[in-house]
Amino acid sequence: MALQAGASGVPFAAVPGLIGSDLMAVRDDFRIIDDPFAPERRVAIAPAIAPAFALVHALRADPDGNLIIPASGDDALLIQASRTVIATAEEVAPDATRTLTADERLVPGVYVDALAPAPQGAHPLACQSHYPTDAAHIRRYLDAAHDPQSFHAYLDAYVYGPADHAAYLERVLPEAAVV
Repeated sequence: MALQAGASGVPFAAVPGLIGSDLMAVRDDFRIIDDPFAPERRVAIAPAIAPAFALVHALRADPDGNLIIPASGDDALLIQASRTVIATAEEVAPDATRTLTADERLVPGVYVDALAPAPQGAHPLACQSHYPTDAAHIRRYLDAAHDPQSFHAYLDAYVYGPADHAAYLERVLPEAAVV
């Protein structure tokens, strides 16, 4: 709801179910106010989330920055709430946005500030209708994250080591469960 507030340009959102929860005790940015429409009731509010940047990966895009994203998830809200949007896409082609399936959504290019093609760009996560999650690579990351030395080695191998996205893919595809 806070992301919806950011996308709508309002400063906060009412969030049901927070009053009496532990979240109210640990989040000093959440507040309880009188309901302006029913003064006998109180409502919890959370500040809007309006990121400076959003990084999203699209199923496909056209050269004008129009994106096709999965209909599920909050990417569309994130895009609308963010000041700057950088998108990658499995493919960028002139006819990429001509058709939509029932589980896809069009995001107009007016929301996109930069676009780059990045096949397999969601790896190690899944990309709807393109490839599944690479569970083995996610396990490798989780195992490495347990101590600073192994995490640094992971970063050297998969983040800092490859010269570019293509080099990263060469490194992970032999071990990935992706096509």
